[in-house]
Amino acid sequence: MSNIDYTPVLLAQLTDLSMKFTDLSMRLTQVESVNSTLKAELERITGRNVVVKSMSSVKTSVPLIPMMHSGQVSAPINRPPREGISIAELAAQQQAHQSKPQSLSHHQKQILRRKQHDPNEPFPLSSILLPNEEVSIVVNTHKDDQGNIQNTTCVTAFDGTNLVVKRCDLVPSLISMSFSKPGEILYRFIDELTKAGHLKRAFSTAPWKLCFIERDDQRMNLEEVRRLPK
Repeated sequence: MSNIDYTPVLLAQLTDLSMKFTDLSMRLTQVESVNSTLKAELERITGRNVVVKSMSSVKTSVPLIPMMHSGQVSAPINRPPREGISIAELAAQQQAHQSKPQSLSHHQKQILRRKQHDPNEPFPLSSILLPNEEVSIVVNTHKDDQGNIQNTTCVTAFDGTNLVVKRCDLVPSLISMSFSKPGEILYRFIDELTKAGHLKRAFSTAPWKLCFIERDDQRMNLEEVRRLPK
């Protein structure tokens, strides 16, 4: 019986397997590079660190799912990740969510409505006040024993440009001072009332709603006057 030498055949098979293994390694390296790029883009979009399992540590049939450092799955906000979702799909879903208009809170809606109704552009007093017209700034100071609100008033006159203080019982130091904006005198008035102990604490409010005039036998604040048809 003759002996057959299988060494050349085995060497050829080993060489072929080695080449296939080398090709597979190159493909895995390319996949790792793509995953790294997608991971960096996902972190940029979400603003969170993402850990991706390496291809060398998992089976290729198992979908790669980004994991948070805490061990929780980083999923799209609107729904949990479906089986087999890729990093690129996850990033696209996150980007789509961020591009959607967010619902506004009640406070944000009020601010938006106020801005639409009240533009922030300058509004000169001369466009709504008459020369020498009196503007009374009224501030609630406290409640009496019966629960009635008590207030104090600072009376000014419009000289065509500024509001000049004419009377101010609780803060006489303001008399003869002039202010170009109602807010300037209102908050100065509030600060002085607080320092003198007439107010427990200073507060902020819409200045034009606390400034009143008497016109045509009607009492109106400047906000109401501003809305009168021209």
